[in-house]
Amino acid sequence: MKAKKIGFVMAMCAIFSVTVLRVHAQDDKKKVAIVTFFVNKQIGLGDGSAQLASRVTDLADNPNFNLQPVLDSFYSKFFHNFAQKFPFDLMPEDYVIKNPTYKAYDTSSVGIVVLVSGRELNPNGYKTIYPGGFLQKSENRNQNKLLEVFPEADGVMFVWMDYEFVPKKGFAGMGTCGMKATINMWLYNKEAKKVFRISEYATSKKQVAMVGGIPVTAFDKVLPMCEDASERLLVELEDKLDKISRKVDAKL
Repeated sequence: MKAKKIGFVMAMCAIFSVTVLRVHAQDDKKKVAIVTFFVNKQIGLGDGSAQLASRVTDLADNPNFNLQPVLDSFYSKFFHNFAQKFPFDLMPEDYVIKNPTYKAYDTSSVGIVVLVSGRELNPNGYKTIYPGGFLQKSENRNQNKLLEVFPEADGVMFVWMDYEFVPKKGFAGMGTCGMKATINMWLYNKEAKKVFRISEYATSKKQVAMVGGIPVTAFDKVLPMCEDASERLLVELEDKLDKISRKVDAKL
């Protein structure tokens, strides 16, 4: 009887120890703040002409060119699927978007051309903020300044999706053009050093005609291409994240 009691006590101690270790491991996981999240409606031009630049600006301003469903899908996939694959936890969303300093944050860049076009779609509460580059002093870079806004975070991540026309078939300016969707995820640690810069893309199977080197920019033709490229990209990136995430821990 004594032996059974001792065995029971030892088993309970072992279970308790494993539970404590698991809780401790969870507590030890790094925590990252998502400081921006958006989809850019301003389609990149590649080597496009001034005429194409004017057309894509008009397209971005067209209310019928509605990328909100793409943003909603991207947001859901990122926070419900992608986030589970990272070897760190994300800070609660309210911790970021309801922070008074973040809400008042100046999103303009210092010392470089401002990249924000005003044609970005954000989930409620998020700002459009690009990481700072080498042309800026380190103290002026957004990653450095945002780490001060969120001192409890072990890192900050910038997440966005953008698009670019890509020629597929053609000769002498005639042919077809597809759409390339790119998801960018840039993570910086507590010292504002780069942990990773992921830029993964997928190209739509759907195409539009290209005349004189300029693709058709009618919203009802371009929108399905953006949706197609985005859907393909979200599937492909989820498959790659496990491999990418294995390299993160030491740098963070």
